[in-house]
Amino acid sequence: MKSLSIVTVLFMILLSAACGRKGETADGNVCSLSRVKLLHDSARNARINKAPSDVYISIQKEAVGEVRKSHGDGMAVEVLSQMGYFLCRTGNYADGLMYLQEAMDSLRRAPGRTDPREEAKLLGNTANFYCRVGLYTEALDLNRQAIEMSLGSKSSIVADLWRMRSAIFEDMNRADSMFYCLDISLKAAEVIEDTVMATICRVIAENQTAGHIIEHHEQYPERVVDATKTLQRNISPGMAMRESTDSLLIGRGLFLTGDRKKGLQIMNAAINTKRSSGLEDLQWGLDLLALTLVENELSPRSLSIYKESRRLTDTINHQKMADALLNADFKYRTSQLKNEKLLLEAEQRYTRQQIISWSVTASLVILILILLALRIINTKNRKLRENKLAIEQLFAARIELNRQIEQLNDRIEEQKQSSGSETAPAPEPQIFSIAILKKEDEARFRQLFSAVYPGLIEKIRASYPDISPSAELIIMLIRLKKSNNEIAFALGIKRESVAKARYRLRTLFSLDKETDLNEYIQSL
Repeated sequence: MKSLSIVTVLFMILLSAACGRKGETADGNVCSLSRVKLLHDSARNARINKAPSDVYISIQKEAVGEVRKSHGDGMAVEVLSQMGYFLCRTGNYADGLMYLQEAMDSLRRAPGRTDPREEAKLLGNTANFYCRVGLYTEALDLNRQAIEMSLGSKSSIVADLWRMRSAIFEDMNRADSMFYCLDISLKAAEVIEDTVMATICRVIAENQTAGHIIEHHEQYPERVVDATKTLQRNISPGMAMRESTDSLLIGRGLFLTGDRKKGLQIMNAAINTKRSSGLEDLQWGLDLLALTLVENELSPRSLSIYKESRRLTDTINHQKMADALLNADFKYRTSQLKNEKLLLEAEQRYTRQQIISWSVTASLVILILILLALRIINTKNRKLRENKLAIEQLFAARIELNRQIEQLNDRIEEQKQSSGSETAPAPEPQIFSIAILKKEDEARFRQLFSAVYPGLIEKIRASYPDISPSAELIIMLIRLKKSNNEIAFALGIKRESVAKARYRLRTLFSLDKETDLNEYIQSL
């Protein structure tokens, strides 16, 4: 018990020390996370306020550095995800995808520790850029996970995710699936609590549908008029790139529905705005304008636009070749990650099986040892009971014999007195001397007693070398809690002899008057 108490106290001290160290680092972690959040929010606000890309990317890089330095898994997903998004939006897909993949790895390492909304945004953004490099199956799977995570949300994220899913299907030339996803996006926009965001989500989904119809007018000739009217209704003044895209599509729609002059005017005005956007946006706009001009008439203007479009197409094709290499590299890395994950899962399964196997084996061994110990204890207890029973039977039989002898002696004495004859024949001497323990009985009795109380007689002999065999017998019977009468009957002696024997034992043990002989012998 004392050693157990010491171990418990030491354990509590170590636990307190560990808690203390945890408390010492808690403030530091909180401080670091606060700085990470400040940098992260500053970078996002800088982009919203249209700061140069190198400004907000630099701020976000600092946030990433703080996250990696402090191992702040709580903010890692959000920070790495935003960094990947920034880089991909500026055309640096290789580095952007690496950051997004690192964010996904952080999400797997610390599941449940990130805001579900941020997780959904990460999955949605990663799905978009998987689509950008042609990983359509992976893109759809990540988008599905993001949608499942966002179900029940009344923010714009659900509508955005369904619209993004439609864009993936559009790249895959699956128009029916695209329109289906856009319809769900419109329904999701109806339940958004923020009315401004609800309007924006609805307009973007409607414009995406209308734009697809106008671009592929040969498939939907009867819907071009309504699509053009939808774009005219939803035009977004103040959003230059969005407005130029919508204006080009409106001009194309008017051209296709007969108002060629007005349509070309709108498209020519919109293409100037497109020149300040990215190469791909400009190339798309030039292609659309060149196609429209050629359909109207073959002129130097149309040839000039067509040549410019081809030059941009060549430039973009070179970029696409680089993207193809990135695609191949990313696919390889993704497959490597999948293989590593499968290998890790296999190792974990093997480890679990080994643990279960060892646990079962250890449990069986422990169970067998327990059963063996119980069997040994039961056998020992059974033998002890048998020995005690044998002592009692031997004791009872000899007491009964000596009681009958005493009764016989009493009757002989009575006959002698009643006859009044002094010369009455005396009984046989052996009748009066029969005792419980003849040599064979005494040996058996001592053997049984030693089995029940091992080492007791040897201990007494070691302390009192002069003790006699008869005194040992008296001690054995007292230890068996026998009364003076029972001892007298058992040994075939008078009660006065038992009293004298007890007195000699008290002298032998040097007991004072206050000490009870029976209690002293029981304590030996």
